[in-house]
Amino acid sequence: MIRHIAKKLREDRGFTLIELMVVVVILGILAAVAIPSFTGKADTAKIKAAKADLKTIGTAIELYYVENDDYPNDWNALTEGGYLTKTPYSPWNTDYHFDTSNGVKVWVELPNGLKLGSEDKNNDSKLYYPDDI
Repeated sequence: MIRHIAKKLREDRGFTLIELMVVVVILGILAAVAIPSFTGKADTAKIKAAKADLKTIGTAIELYYVENDDYPNDWNALTEGGYLTKTPYSPWNTDYHFDTSNGVKVWVELPNGLKLGSEDKNNDSKLYYPDDI
């Protein structure tokens, strides 16, 4: 029995060149199909993160107004008052901006070349809170 197994092990020589080439071609086809579906996902994720940040900042400003009957003048008023834990920065490591002269407006400028999808109302280089500015 052991001789039979040993004989079989000696006869197996591995994969042929054709078999290896077929595997490489299959992997190439899979990569060609999968890679295009992942391009642009990082930008989409950053835009969604920035939109969530804008809503959080807008809510913090509105809460500040409710509790103080006035809007904050700067980021320090929000962080020192406990409305935000720290001064926020966008996913592109840029500043968020807010204006409270006529209600609450919060925005972030997008990096050059980044375009918003067709579902966004503002087809410019900024994201806003609230969305309908």
